[in-house]
Amino acid sequence: HKRLAEMKELEAQRDALDKEKRDLQIRMGSADEEIKALKSHIADLSEREVQLKSKADDLSAQNSVKDENTASLRKELDELLVSKSTADAENNSNRERLAALQSELEQLR
Repeated sequence: HKRLAEMKELEAQRDALDKEKRDLQIRMGSADEEIKALKSHIADLSEREVQLKSKADDLSAQNSVKDENTASLRKELDELLVSKSTADAENNSNRERLAALQSELEQLR
């Protein structure tokens, strides 16, 4: 009887260990699935990071071009203002000359 009771006790312990082993395997399976999902999420985030960095580089390049264009337009505007100033000075000089010539003409008449 004692041996039978020991065997039943050992079988009960073995069954409990088998159940615990199955539970752990199930939990490990769930953990593996979660790890796969997290790895996939990390890969998606990494891809998104690459896309965002690329977009930032594109925007930076566009800003550089805009800055160059702005500088070029400012230089052109400065040159036009100098030309206008020169033309205005010539115009004033020509007006004075015209007035002097008209005055001379009036005196000759």
